[in-house]
Parts: sequence; structure tokens; C-alpha cells
Amino acid sequence: MANESVAVAGVPAMGGNRCDLWFGGSGGEVLTITIDRHSKAFPPRWTHCQLLNDTIQGLVRATKAVAYQASNDPSADAEFLMQPIEDIADAIMILSQLSAAISAEAHA
Repeated sequence: MANESVAVAGVPAMGGNRCDLWFGGSGGEVLTITIDRHSKAFPPRWTHCQLLNDTIQGLVRATKAVAYQASNDPSADAEFLMQPIEDIADAIMILSQLSAAISAEAHA
């Protein structure tokens, strides 16, 4: 995961904002997107953030369930079960950055 969460670069584009999404698991890669007037549903709405936040909360619950099973099921291979946790954490980071970007654009 990235050491920092930097969702919105703050660079205005034509009618929108450039947003940097940090992919920590792939060596710190950055995906830059622009939310602008060419988006299908411009401007973004706060409800878009709520949908993303619901997904984020689901991923957190999945992470807790995996960790619980890994530490409480003696018949399970704990190391195998814990392997996807870092990927889930990266997905949570990316989605939270995207939610912050949408929120920034919706309130701009």
C-alpha cells in the first residue's frame, strides 16, 4: 500500500479535476484520471461517493472475515488465507481515493 493517500492532485482540467490514484501493490504506480464535463454524468453526485463507500465497507468486512477465519480455524492454512489481505487493502485505498476525488469534484 502507498504510505500516503493522495487522491486529488488539485490540478484543474477543463471543467474538472485531475485525480491521482495510487496503486501501492504494484510498486507505487499512479493512475491519473480526470473527472470533467466529458464524463457520462457530469457533475458527479455525492451519491456516487456513498456507493463507493458501501463497497469499501464491504471490503473491510471481507478483510475482517478472512483474518478471523485465518486465526480461529485450525483446519485452515492461515498463510494461504492471509495472502489476499494486501490486495484487498490496496483496493480499499484506491476506492477511497476515487471517492475523495468524486467528492472534491461534486463540491467544486
